[in-house]
Amino acid sequence: MRLRAGSLVEIRKIRLRDAAGPAELQRVWLRGADGITRLMWSASAAMTVSAEPDQVDGAAARNFPTSVTTSQATAAVAGGAAPFTYSWSFLAGDDWTISAPNSPTTSFRANAVAAGETVGASFSCTVTDRFGNTATSNIVTATATNYGDQTGGPIP
Repeated sequence: MRLRAGSLVEIRKIRLRDAAGPAELQRVWLRGADGITRLMWSASAAMTVSAEPDQVDGAAARNFPTSVTTSQATAAVAGGAAPFTYSWSFLAGDDWTISAPNSPTTSFRANAVAAGETVGASFSCTVTDRFGNTATSNIVTATATNYGDQTGGPIP
């Protein structure tokens, strides 16, 4: 196949036949006009992302609305080609913040949780590999509770 300069072609699989029989390429390297050889494509296992644990919780005990931070969730990647970029997304719930939205490990913060109130939200993480392939994790459910003052006195 002959391409003109600036042409873009998507290649999913390349098969070759040599003296030993059929072969499959694992990587495609191209040398540019500048003489630099670059890895342009790599056959890698299908990428999957798993977020664990799938339930994170946090609690506070204040007589007034307060922020509550959950325990951490981590996105683990299988397959794909490093390096990876991570993007945690808010899916549903009220007023929540993602602590580290571009990190494999993050926690979530519910803002202004009233005394005696429990709130929830859901999140997922989308991972992109070196070649732009993406995969999205399972849903992580977050719960934040403000128990209020259980002793009847002021809480510092």
